[in-house]
Amino acid sequence: MNLHHISLKTKRLKTLYEFYMTYFCCSVGHKFVNSSDECYGYMLNFKGAGVLELLQLDKSIELCDITKKSFHFCVHVENLDDFLKIMPKKYLYSPPKQGRTDFVYQVMLVDPDGNLIEVHEEKVLRRVD
Repeated sequence: MNLHHISLKTKRLKTLYEFYMTYFCCSVGHKFVNSSDECYGYMLNFKGAGVLELLQLDKSIELCDITKKSFHFCVHVENLDDFLKIMPKKYLYSPPKQGRTDFVYQVMLVDPDGNLIEVHEEKVLRRVD
């Protein structure tokens, strides 16, 4: 058994699509189109593995402030410092740090809708006691 995808709903489909395509180098695995030929979502493939489903949310539905919740998803990168060079600072939720128990080099970001994204590099920094 393995995880197939994570789904995010948004009122700003184009904005989130551009964010993930630009900074996470995704490719489109599927484009959801209704009977009026209007796009209402995407399945975005991450290089290597993982799929993110983005779906248009009805404009009348209120979004909760997800940054106050513990939900997030994690993306692995080969070099976190290189990744952060291309990521605009406005998306930085907290500075890069070493994980408290797994000692993995990581950072928390927010996408344009405020969804939390952990980005980590699987290099283990020296243990901090």
